[in-house]
Amino acid sequence: MSSISPPNRLFFVFLVLYGLFLIQPVMADDVPPELQGSGRPVPRFVTIDTNKAYVRTGPAPRYPVKLVYKKIGLPVEITQEFDVWRKIKDIDGDEGWINKALLSDKRGVIIRSAQGKDKTQAPVDLREEGRMQARIIARLESGVVGRLGKCTENWCQITSGGYQGWVQRNYLWGLYPKEEIK
Repeated sequence: MSSISPPNRLFFVFLVLYGLFLIQPVMADDVPPELQGSGRPVPRFVTIDTNKAYVRTGPAPRYPVKLVYKKIGLPVEITQEFDVWRKIKDIDGDEGWINKALLSDKRGVIIRSAQGKDKTQAPVDLREEGRMQARIIARLESGVVGRLGKCTENWCQITSGGYQGWVQRNYLWGLYPKEEIK
């Protein structure tokens, strides 16, 4: 036997139906802009902007820390956005979520070594100008991080370790093959 009397049962059904009309599915257009991300192109490259950046398994502080980056200027690729969180990927392919406050729009690169004739990693030449005949200023080992300047079709200007010069574009990670950097 029901404990709700018929007039109250009718009122209860009315409340339930009314509540269903009030609850509407959230459409993409109804999501507040602050939850949609930045509106900037994805994917894109940015850099780590702190000496200790925690990367998590999901887009919130409640998710466990997966990685810790300890290098300002380290380039990472944003592959997804949610609210204030950015899903990033590093040069090794490791992925995770980081708060946007720990990132900078400044561009950086990582040197990818040239391969020597004996299949060993060879240093990459930093040249005075963006051409093979230009004087070599320094030799950069694989993994060296630099600040990205402008790029031509085959060369990019970088600053690293107090040196500024040009490196062949194919030895750099942190930019797209046809991306224009001015």
